Amino acid sequence: MAMNDNLLNVSQNFFTPDIVDKISAVIGQSTDKTKTGLRSVIPAFMSGIVDKGSTPEGAATLVDMVKSHNFQIENAPDANNLHQGDEVVKNVFGSNLNNVISRLGISTGLSSASVAKLLSLVAPVFMGLVDSKVKTEKLNSSGLMNFLNQQKKTITGFSASGFSSLSRFDEGMVDTESAKGFHTKLTQEIPWRKVALAALILLGLWFWWLGTHQKTTTPIMTSTIPIPIQMNMTNRNTPNIDSLNTFMSQATPIELPKHFRFEKLKFIAGKSILLTGGEIELDKIAATMKMYPMSMARLEAFSSNVGTPETNRKLTSDMALAVKEQLVARGIEEERISTAGFGDENPIASNAVAEGRVKNQRVEFVITNVK
Repeated sequence: MAMNDNLLNVSQNFFTPDIVDKISAVIGQSTDKTKTGLRSVIPAFMSGIVDKGSTPEGAATLVDMVKSHNFQIENAPDANNLHQGDEVVKNVFGSNLNNVISRLGISTGLSSASVAKLLSLVAPVFMGLVDSKVKTEKLNSSGLMNFLNQQKKTITGFSASGFSSLSRFDEGMVDTESAKGFHTKLTQEIPWRKVALAALILLGLWFWWLGTHQKTTTPIMTSTIPIPIQMNMTNRNTPNIDSLNTFMSQATPIELPKHFRFEKLKFIAGKSILLTGGEIELDKIAATMKMYPMSMARLEAFSSNVGTPETNRKLTSDMALAVKEQLVARGIEEERISTAGFGDENPIASNAVAEGRVKNQRVEFVITNVK
């Protein structure tokens, strides 16, 4: 394989300091923040395009794209590339795009909008290599699939967190030996150590507070802003998400906090992993919050009584964060949504039966401010 004939070499040779500065100007972020973002976005897109081309259907889609566009690897990323790159990104990641953007946002500290722009600027660069291969060597979908499968040997096991010296970011080239071993699953790129450290710090502060105040049953709060919690003892009369927009159109502060229940949003039993089916409800919440940009909300999560109180509070804290990630991925600012995990408190059904335990493992959406 020639020196400039693989995805990793493209990342090494193309993203010079000048290119990074241009990207920084397009996304409206500092150069340092742009570098941080690219260190995760570039390997994530490389992984995505390789995964996309690993099936006959995916490879055929990529071939069709290069035949209908004119991707040039030499073109410097600018605002004019965003539309073209956006189309590529949607084709590469499909229905998983929001999840990809959300997780990249967590790992880079950038907003969802900035991450999306970075992906759209990076995509045409790597598609330039694919374009060149397909048109120069007259590859069909099978030939492209073989080429991309060869790329796995180059970037297999390459970790975004190890992408510390992209190209000439810091006047040095990437160490190709350290570039072996890229995880093709983006979910493995989450900085769990940092998350765990932050959780331990918050837990330590919580215990300190308990030691200096009257002891009460307090949920683990993940918001940095203390918000008084009004417990929702039952959701018997709690309206569902479909009622949210109507409530917001006529809400007054005296009605707050106002709880809403999800009908379709469900989790794997005992885990903070969302099942498919709740996307429409999440879309409705995001649309309503955008209509009322000064509104604030809280996600309150509850579990069954399976497990210890400590593990249940941790589980529900993670559940609330998982739903928040989905809303942030849909364009809602992180600071507008706080989260709370209440463990196995406030069951709405009997924990003695499986059906009741499933109902008790839930998240409720709470409007806390209607400015």
